[in-house]
Amino acid sequence: MKVLLLSGSARFPSHTRSLLDAVAAELGRLGVNTVTWDLASDPLPEALADFHRAPDATDHPQTQRFVREVMQAHALVWGSPNYHNSYSARLKNALDTLNYEYFEQEPIGLVTHSGGIMSTQAADHLRIVARGLLGMAIPTQIVSCDSDFTPQADGTYIVTASALQRRIGRFSAELTHNGQTFIRRGLMTPYVTRGQAADDMALRATRGPCCGIKPSMSRPPQLVPIRKSR
Repeated sequence: MKVLLLSGSARFPSHTRSLLDAVAAELGRLGVNTVTWDLASDPLPEALADFHRAPDATDHPQTQRFVREVMQAHALVWGSPNYHNSYSARLKNALDTLNYEYFEQEPIGLVTHSGGIMSTQAADHLRIVARGLLGMAIPTQIVSCDSDFTPQADGTYIVTASALQRRIGRFSAELTHNGQTFIRRGLMTPYVTRGQAADDMALRATRGPCCGIKPSMSRPPQLVPIRKSR
């Protein structure tokens, strides 16, 4: 299983990146392969509407590499600081580079940092975005503030708050479970045909809820699009 972590902070190093590093370390302890894309040190060009329906058709090498990383991931972690009670423009631009075919039914973890006062607005907004992209935002989210960290001499930060450390463990286990469950049930296979999608949805209906999603919430088979390539 492979997880792609997106750091949406405009600074490097940052609390957001350090928080994602802590998540990546815990995922690694659980046997998950991780890749972190930091949008501060590795920014993407402005998203172009011309490639919205086919993001992989872009001729920009940085965007091509980003699209490949997303396509190869079995789950995603979106990380952002709280900017003006919402998530960052860099993360928004990265998501706008893609379309819903890259996120449908994929587990997504939400991680945000809010400076001096803990606030959930950025995570709340990202949860709405995940739903709009047909992704599966896991219930447990991570929201941190400055007092959860201890600054280091190199400008990075280490998570030292015990409550946040426990939440990182719970978050990582939940994301891993959801990703592995989706892989086992064949929901991550490439290019699912409409007939295969209908069969899969019928199977899920007989087995009951999958990862907290009720069968009654599943969309009709005719609306299931082609899955992204793995």
